[in-house]
Amino acid sequence: MAPSPAQPLLVNVAKAWFKLPSGFNLGDHFEQLKSMLKVIKEVHGLVESTAPKPPGSGGDIHVKIGVVDLQFDDDPFETALYGNYIVQSDEVTERQHREALLLGELEHKKGNLVDKDALSKMAATLLQALTQKNAEIFCRRIRQLRAVPA
Repeated sequence: MAPSPAQPLLVNVAKAWFKLPSGFNLGDHFEQLKSMLKVIKEVHGLVESTAPKPPGSGGDIHVKIGVVDLQFDDDPFETALYGNYIVQSDEVTERQHREALLLGELEHKKGNLVDKDALSKMAATLLQALTQKNAEIFCRRIRQLRAVPA
């Protein structure tokens, strides 16, 4: 049943949910909608009335929406990049902590050893092993990050 000219069309919506994917350009679609409405008005000869509407008459269509959820999806590349940055930042802090522990232990051993050359060779070997272990830990954490579904 079509509304009479005196009664507006009433639309009641309890909940509306919009999910916009990464790269969606809302502005372009809004411009297309505006252009489409202009074409419809032109084709059908619709002319806006210049006569003022009586107070309290409202519009021709009344839309009431209870809840509107609008979700914008992130760019998957940017999300992965941010995850890598977080892991890398954390790993830098952890690497520095592990290195400080190793150097502290070497300082402790320094007082007990007589052969300083052997200590420096041992320190170089241990630091190289620590660097290798740091790389393995970082790669493992990145693989774990990528294995977790978004």
